[in-house]
Amino acid sequence: MTAMHLLIAAVQLAFTPYHANGTYAVRERIGWHVSVVPGQSAAGTYTYTVKRDGLAVIGTGTLDLTTGGGRATIETSLERPGMVLVEVRPPAGTPEAAFHGASKSEVGRVLLGAAVAPLEIRPSAPRPSDFDDFWATQLRRLDSVPVEPELTPHESGRDGVDYFTIKMNNVGGAHVYGQLARPKAPAPTCRRRSTTRCRS
Repeated sequence: MTAMHLLIAAVQLAFTPYHANGTYAVRERIGWHVSVVPGQSAAGTYTYTVKRDGLAVIGTGTLDLTTGGGRATIETSLERPGMVLVEVRPPAGTPEAAFHGASKSEVGRVLLGAAVAPLEIRPSAPRPSDFDDFWATQLRRLDSVPVEPELTPHESGRDGVDYFTIKMNNVGGAHVYGQLARPKAPAPTCRRRSTTRCRS
């Protein structure tokens, strides 16, 4: 990856959580060690936003990886059980495709997550009185629709992997779409005795 053209080309960063399992206690320090991928150097200042439960912004900051040996930290904490979402963005002027995370939604950004006392998270609102009746009705509607799955093969781009898109019927004339990848099935092997037998 080149460092500079007319626009800044951001280098990829490595994020190491304080806890490998991503789970923390209430009021415990949550954090990530941030470093530049070996062999590269930071082209500017990165910014980050910390959200509680994916909505409320509880912190913002910058990461200057041009000093300190190309290392920095992101830290926060929660006063109650919940989820933490951190969004890291590259220096201003960086093309979106030049900085990304592992998922397709992480173009021009990297998302980090942590859970705080996840087994103690409680519903944010009372259970509706018609909750069970509502979902029983929706399930009956769904059961009345023939699934009729359509599996369409595509090139996976990887040796030894079959890739498909899938389409299924849903209620109200809508459809459900998905993707499926699986290892390629081994070719049948044959053994010749008195008759020829093939097995997969």
